[in-house]
Amino acid sequence: MSIKRAPSVEDEPTVTLVEWRVIRTDRGTLHVVGRLAGALYCRMSSPIKSFDARQLQGTTTSGRAYRLSGPAGENLNTIRAGLEPELAAAAHGWDDVTDEVCALRH
Repeated sequence: MSIKRAPSVEDEPTVTLVEWRVIRTDRGTLHVVGRLAGALYCRMSSPIKSFDARQLQGTTTSGRAYRLSGPAGENLNTIRAGLEPELAAAAHGWDDVTDEVCALRH
């Protein structure tokens, strides 16, 4: 899988991710990562400013809405290789917090 630069928020206000995970950077920001529905490339969101764990929807600081579809991906390793440049740019370190987020749904 590869990464493509995201179109503007005006051109793409809502994105649906499958095989998704949620990460928290060492700067304390939350991001969603995953494969775009219907595509073979991955996306990492800008920082999430609000997130509804029950609906699995988040809005980023840029204003884009992310919908997480289906179950979370088995693990971040399936998309990590393609996301390394994005992850490195976002922070020096990060943690996968998908299980914590999913626990909030109940």
